[in-house]
Amino acid sequence: MSETKNPGDYQPTGEEIPSDVRVNVEIAKPEEVKQEIDRLNEIKESLGEQLEAFLEGKVESTSAVRLAFDEAANNKIYHGLLGLPGQKGEELYKFANSKVLERISREGEIKGFVVFTFVEVEGALKITISDSGAEFDFQNLPDATHPDNLLSPHGRGIFFIKSMLGEKNVKFQDGGKTIEMTVPYK
Repeated sequence: MSETKNPGDYQPTGEEIPSDVRVNVEIAKPEEVKQEIDRLNEIKESLGEQLEAFLEGKVESTSAVRLAFDEAANNKIYHGLLGLPGQKGEELYKFANSKVLERISREGEIKGFVVFTFVEVEGALKITISDSGAEFDFQNLPDATHPDNLLSPHGRGIFFIKSMLGEKNVKFQDGGKTIEMTVPYK
């Protein structure tokens, strides 16, 4: 793993996975919304690709880890940093643009960060993602497997992450503003 020299200005490189990436976000004008959301998604995609390459041959399923990483990163970006309620896919992207625009007109700007940390520990990779958003009650989430929730278009992210990595390998800290995922090597 390599260290990021200036993590606040991280630019995806496609090289070895960095150990620490801080992505600062400042949106003050409506025309900046799409550009910032695209930048955050580009960084997430680059880190996900680097993560898969790094874990190749070290874990049973790099795709399961990648899916869990993507879901956690999306949660931190959209729900934590940008403060958006649950949506999915393209619906989320369109919804995010309109809700972020509303928030800018109300608050004047959005400032915050998302931090991605990758650390090798004995026999595993520890992935930590933190955001500057509001806390949430991660201990009292709706049951994603309950019949009333089976067709819901949202509310499965954390269930999905725990299913991919194992419940004991997923922990929350700082009032839910930090997720720590441990990926055991085979």
